[in-house]
Amino acid sequence: MLGGRTLAFVLGLLALECQGGPNANERADAERVVVAVRALREADNEDKLARLAALRAIESTGVDSSELKRTCVSAYELYTKGLDAVRAVKKSLSSDAGSKAAERAGELLLEAERDVAAGKQQATRCSEIEGRVVAKFKLN
Repeated sequence: MLGGRTLAFVLGLLALECQGGPNANERADAERVVVAVRALREADNEDKLARLAALRAIESTGVDSSELKRTCVSAYELYTKGLDAVRAVKKSLSSDAGSKAAERAGELLLEAERDVAAGKQQATRCSEIEGRVVAKFKLN
């Protein structure tokens, strides 16, 4: 049987654990996502698809890390889609296929501009959320 002081101490510790900051699992989850987001952001354009796939593959259960992952995946999906469209435009313009190809290249370029602009806007949100997660979990 626990004495009054021992019971109070144990209950106090439990209360601190429940009210305290994020637990180790949440912190580890956040750190995995932050590391993957940074790797994606810093990757050369040629490597972004692989880094995006790596971010998608991370299982994230924390509310903050899940929001970060979801926002950043969405941002970089748009960005890489825009890059793909730019490559398609370059390919289309490099072949001398005539006016239809030039017209299609113009359409692809407009799509690319929209995707890149939307991706940049979401990437800003991604960075904001990353900053909040880094501060909350005291990550480097």
